[in-house]
Amino acid sequence: MEAITSLVALWSVGFWILITIFLFCSIVGSATESYGFLSVLTVSAIILFGPIIVTGISLKVAIWSFVAYLLIGSAWSIARWYMHVNFVVFKAKAGIHYNPTELYVSEYKSQIILWIVAWPVSIFWTVTHNIFETMYDLLIGVYDTIANKAMSEIKNLQDK
Repeated sequence: MEAITSLVALWSVGFWILITIFLFCSIVGSATESYGFLSVLTVSAIILFGPIIVTGISLKVAIWSFVAYLLIGSAWSIARWYMHVNFVVFKAKAGIHYNPTELYVSEYKSQIILWIVAWPVSIFWTVTHNIFETMYDLLIGVYDTIANKAMSEIKNLQDK
């Protein structure tokens, strides 16, 4: 009976609304690099959804699932750090100024911990971030046109 109850809870509208809010907050937190916020959000989600998801699962399975989650997160953090370091090298080769602290692991402690703890969100953001950047690049001319028109109107008002 508990398994059926947890399945109903898992597929309820309220559950999916909470998941949607969680993902939205995660994306906003990633975009604004609010790593403390994301860590709190992740722990809150584990506390909130953990009992719902693991209802009917043995303690042994729950522990192994948690260990697997952390191992996947650790592997992702290594891959993500490798991507970051390669990007810094790319900038240096391209002659773009970079800050040497970009290669100090100690400067990225909270971010690396976040990559371990919130790896599903981090992977999602890493994959989709390029799409959002491309959309921004395509629309930047529109934004500039709107801003230039507004500045022109303000200048005309000031000249009068």
